[in-house]
Amino acid sequence: MNKVKDLLENNTGKLFKLLLIITIAFFIIETVYYIIFLNTWFDEGEFTYKAWLTSDNLAHPFKDFRNKYPSFAFYIQVFLQKLFGPTILGARILSSLFLAGALILLYKICKRIGNRWTGLLAISLLVFHPYLTGYYSSAKNYSWVIFFSLLSIWFIDAKISDKKKIIFSSISMALSVITRYQIIPILILLWIFIYLKWRNWKRLLFSILIFLIIFSASLIPYFFSDAKYALIWFLIMFGPLTKLIPIDYFKIFSENSGSGFLSQIFNGNHFKFLIKIFIKFFHLWVIFFTAILSLFILDKEKMKRFFSQNSILVFNFSLTLILFFSYFIIPNENVSLAHSFYLAPFLIISVSGTI
Repeated sequence: MNKVKDLLENNTGKLFKLLLIITIAFFIIETVYYIIFLNTWFDEGEFTYKAWLTSDNLAHPFKDFRNKYPSFAFYIQVFLQKLFGPTILGARILSSLFLAGALILLYKICKRIGNRWTGLLAISLLVFHPYLTGYYSSAKNYSWVIFFSLLSIWFIDAKISDKKKIIFSSISMALSVITRYQIIPILILLWIFIYLKWRNWKRLLFSILIFLIIFSASLIPYFFSDAKYALIWFLIMFGPLTKLIPIDYFKIFSENSGSGFLSQIFNGNHFKFLIKIFIKFFHLWVIFFTAILSLFILDKEKMKRFFSQNSILVFNFSLTLILFFSYFIIPNENVSLAHSFYLAPFLIISVSGTI
């Protein structure tokens, strides 16, 4: 055992490179397999086919078909379909490129939190999770969302001026939101983080202004198609809260629910759904909640010191908790296992940073 220990200690650099090469090789093989051989599923066909129809001027969003995707994500897909014709393969390749970029950012963020081994652990937890990799490399915008979200976190802690941190981080998060509206809870937490970090209202308002400009610009194409339904598909992500909005379309959800808010939370089907979420990422949830419980052991001074020295790690813990509660604890007729794809990178960062 001592010889093995000495061998590992003397060759940590070589061992790290070997494990990194294995991880990268597995990722390439895995994504190539999914790109070529993954069975096409309905959401892939819907996302790419509607974009192709629009690219060839055969149909238009909201006029000829419903469209739940923000204009930024939809028209990137329209541009792709215009270039390469009706293709799911091309859309999968684009998603895989976004996933590769997200892995690089995941490594860099975790390396800042800990060291290179922390970064390697983080990308390994994602790469060797076929459920995540398969969906991230599919012809959907899941990997786009996590790329822009991670880019925002990377910028907020980058070695650049404070003004540039706010500008680039806000732009990245705005792009994430206009790729998928469900990311708004992360945007709100980013604003809270900006205020707590600098204790400056002007910087917070500056970040909000950047988002509003980008978000407003992204809605322009849909306003020309159908402004009312463009806003409906933005509001629909708020789940039960949509029942308070006086629009006929949302009455559908009121009729389907048939029970009060609390009764929905403690509904048997809701608990079954939660169990599925825990099973998919069981090993990660165990470490995550153990880390949270361990914080209560610390006294106030040590806890304050931990928060100040590990602000990005604490930020990711907050993101994981907020997304978990907003997606899975609060009943929402439109929630699915797919929402876990937006949460997973922050859960992985929290776990990797803790270990």
